[in-house]
Amino acid sequence: MALYTDESVERVRQTVDMVDLVQAKTELRRAGGQFQGLCPFHEERTPSFSVNAADKVFHCFGCGEGGDLFKFVQLTEGVSFREALELLADRYGVQLELTEEDPRAAEKRKERDRLLELLERTAAWYARQLWESDEAKDAREHLLSRGRRTAGR
Repeated sequence: MALYTDESVERVRQTVDMVDLVQAKTELRRAGGQFQGLCPFHEERTPSFSVNAADKVFHCFGCGEGGDLFKFVQLTEGVSFREALELLADRYGVQLELTEEDPRAAEKRKERDRLLELLERTAAWYARQLWESDEAKDAREHLLSRGRRTAGR
């Protein structure tokens, strides 16, 4: 199985306008050196979603999602890293170059990627349960009370 070169990935990263990419999913407003808006990953009334255009990263202080431009596309489009890279390269007109990979190394990488994706999905599920489920109300209150106590020190 062939992979794309690191140089190809970096060309896509440099070419993509992060604000343009995110504004296709949610409205952003400039706030100092960053941009803020409503998070496209959960319902909210006040902006907790932040985009750093220079570093091409995002973070939501409400749901905890964050990452780079590739992660944003993965989450919003429900695709793998490779598919996100290809979508962005196509949208921004960047030519991707392939590099050959040893078949055994490719199989190991595929298995590792599958396990990492499973781990990310599991962690996201537990985070949603903590912050959104009725059963976790006591745990949320405990965490919030700990945060207030440490902030008062």
